[in-house]
Amino acid sequence: MASHILESPDAADQGIALDIGGMTCATCVNSIEKALSHVQGVDQARVNLALERANISFNPEFVTVPKIIQTITDLGYKVRADTITLAVAGLDEEPLRERAERAVQEMPGVAGVHTNMATGRMTVDLIRGLGDTEALIAHLKAAGFTAQLIREAEGTDPRLLELKSARRRLGWSIGLTIPVWLGMFYDLFHLGPSWMANGWMLAVFATIVQWGPGWGFTQRAWMNLRHKNANMDVLVATGTLAAWTLSLYDLMVAGPLYFDSSATVITLILMGKYFEAVAKGKTGAAISELLALRPRDARRQTVDGQWETVPMDSIATGDILQVLAGERIAVDGVVTEGVKFPPAQDVASAPLC
Repeated sequence: MASHILESPDAADQGIALDIGGMTCATCVNSIEKALSHVQGVDQARVNLALERANISFNPEFVTVPKIIQTITDLGYKVRADTITLAVAGLDEEPLRERAERAVQEMPGVAGVHTNMATGRMTVDLIRGLGDTEALIAHLKAAGFTAQLIREAEGTDPRLLELKSARRRLGWSIGLTIPVWLGMFYDLFHLGPSWMANGWMLAVFATIVQWGPGWGFTQRAWMNLRHKNANMDVLVATGTLAAWTLSLYDLMVAGPLYFDSSATVITLILMGKYFEAVAKGKTGAAISELLALRPRDARRQTVDGQWETVPMDSIATGDILQVLAGERIAVDGVVTEGVKFPPAQDVASAPLC
């Protein structure tokens, strides 16, 4: 069976797929798609919340990949990157170090580079979906350096780091909110230690929660408002800041306090985000296992009608591929020719040789 790759509507366009962290709802998706649609040169941007991935089609003559990434990060979202460590020979002199770093920074998908001249190691952040470790090593070799991959940096999977960060923020928020709850519990029922109801002490705990674990809501809310977007972060930041600010004023004039409201809302939202991160991690692992089933090679027809085995990455639009019986189909396409097997019942009734 052969399949024909569908033609791209615009041959000049390029497509990239970026992993994006920090999205929580459909409003986040709409914000990213809206911001990218206003960037000159971006023809289409589709964001998948479940996969946390953005598929972007753009014209490189009008917009660059760093500009696209900057547009996303300006909204308060994070384009995920993987960290690798390379052993690079010849980094004992400052001019050589600068030349090696310039060579790395020229490569597409490089988000950051740090070199340790004492150890001869270079740490590189590669944007997921763009960076290529083998191409990076080959480029360093062409620049006159011998580089070898030491390891993928342990524990630097962006999803795992986000999960750990969410767990850490939640832990701090719960630990600091419990004293606020105890203080308000004493005000309502006069049970427990009276010193827990001290307004200034409640203000200290609530302030740490508001500007510590809850700082991310305020930061992302401001970034979205700058781009005339209103998402869940704007709602959370507005509500909690209003309760916190009013409580500080009431503390001065001996009015009612609402520190428990701001701290509780932040804690509950962080708890939801943590559970969401856990669920996304499990979903991502299942999708990764599914993608691992893709074949690594495919048979492509040459100009003289012969078949050659090529890596998946070298398949381009317009190629004609061959898929034999029992093999997995490498890409989406249109069936141009093939052999239809008889139905199962006919095969079963056929006489044995």
